[in-house]
Amino acid sequence: MRRRWLRYVLLWLALAALVAASVVPFATGARRAAAPATSEGGPTTGGGRGHDWPAWGVSHRRGAEPVTRAVPQNLTVTPGEPAAALDRRLRAVRAAGGTPVVTVCCGGDAALAAGIARRHPELRHFVVGNDLRSFTRARWDAAAYTGRYNAVYAALKDVNPAIRVGGPSTPMPSVAPAPAGGLSGAWGGVEPRALEAVRYWLTHKIGADFVAVDGAAPPEHDPGLDPFTAVEKFGAVTQWLTAHSDGDLPVWWDGWTAGPAADPGDPRRDALHAAALIQFARGGATAALHAPAADPPSAPLLGRFGRWFPPGTTLLRADAADPRVHVLAQPAQTVAVNTAAEPVTTRVGRHDLRLARYEVRWIDG
Repeated sequence: MRRRWLRYVLLWLALAALVAASVVPFATGARRAAAPATSEGGPTTGGGRGHDWPAWGVSHRRGAEPVTRAVPQNLTVTPGEPAAALDRRLRAVRAAGGTPVVTVCCGGDAALAAGIARRHPELRHFVVGNDLRSFTRARWDAAAYTGRYNAVYAALKDVNPAIRVGGPSTPMPSVAPAPAGGLSGAWGGVEPRALEAVRYWLTHKIGADFVAVDGAAPPEHDPGLDPFTAVEKFGAVTQWLTAHSDGDLPVWWDGWTAGPAADPGDPRRDALHAAALIQFARGGATAALHAPAADPPSAPLLGRFGRWFPPGTTLLRADAADPRVHVLAQPAQTVAVNTAAEPVTTRVGRHDLRLARYEVRWIDG
């Protein structure tokens, strides 16, 4: 009897080891931070999470009217805004064919958020924000913000568990010189207290469907920094967020901007926006909503990125022979961006390209 019992125990342990061996690789893969595409070849990670997220769009300041574009649009709501005003803005987003996102901002509480969710049951994405710095002038009070976030999160889930809620909507300001031991690169570094605020929120939140931040990549802190180098910040911060949330949370940028505002006819404007979107996609961002909406990426650029590189797209490893040309590729489409102020001849995969200054070229296959 004892030998039979021992055989059962050994059999159970063997089966348990077999199950563990088959499960662990999948769990590890799910938590692995996205890596950028670096060379021509097979599939790589990146491309965000799933196909039912807002992806590439615009973010509006308080009370701003939506744009007439079929793109995701983040509407900031503050206490005291008439319900009819939000109704009108939401109708405008839908009439344009866009997906609405609501940011509950500036002291907006659980009652405000729940009221909006009940009045508009079709809404599926809420950000609790908009700026963590607003809690105090001298420092960022991550504890106060997280307390409000948890109350809003619980209220929204009580209305509809299918609603997706995220935070902490922390700004990610660049600093130079980069702090020792912090998040940094050729683009500069991120202010340490911003990273500390995110860590606090990740530890003390009661739940989240995504992690959201905002930030800019202009070179004000370093006037000599090339703006096309500055946008590398977006990929680096996205990967940091993925790693520090154990790969469990999709990453959103609920507000971003790159470089100084430029004339719509300036070719560098489209090239810089395209280079930034490449960084978001390579880093694995699920949504990137440009703010202010008054100077967004062009409609054709956002439309093409939305069509060819929505969240969940399998990216291919691809680079140009000339490093001044930034590349993003998937099996059916490649985009190449000349970041130089002069024409460039280079090779991307099997394609020989002659690109005009700051040209954004879309290539089939």
